[in-house]
Amino acid sequence: MGVLLVWGPAIFETGGSTLDEMREKFGGVWHEHKTIGRMAPGQYLRPRPDRLTIKGVLYPVYQGWSVTQTIAALKSASKAGEVYDLITGDGDVFGLFRLEEGERGFSYLLPSGAAQKIEYSAEFVEAADPAGAIWSLWP
Repeated sequence: MGVLLVWGPAIFETGGSTLDEMREKFGGVWHEHKTIGRMAPGQYLRPRPDRLTIKGVLYPVYQGWSVTQTIAALKSASKAGEVYDLITGDGDVFGLFRLEEGERGFSYLLPSGAAQKIEYSAEFVEAADPAGAIWSLWP
């Protein structure tokens, strides 16, 4: 199995807890100054934190029930406020990220209540400080 993406305790790999889609959002924060008679000029304030969204589908019946542990690890780490490096399988390090929002959906339930299909998504946001500290602007 080849590793596709790693974030702390969560490892996404081919043949296991795979992901189908990965999207990155980036940009800056701008403020528009109101003017009369022309377009408002923009003033660049700061970079906007990068966002990385992943989506995937798991089939525990075919892939083995252990694939659900990756999503459980994501949920546990996000509730604990963990910040980890986000690294692709080819060694590209995106930097420190926190899991801001995750979602999973269950379908095709077996009589026991276990899902045959689990769709998930996770949105990671760039973290400036691993401890989550807020720094004062005043001495």
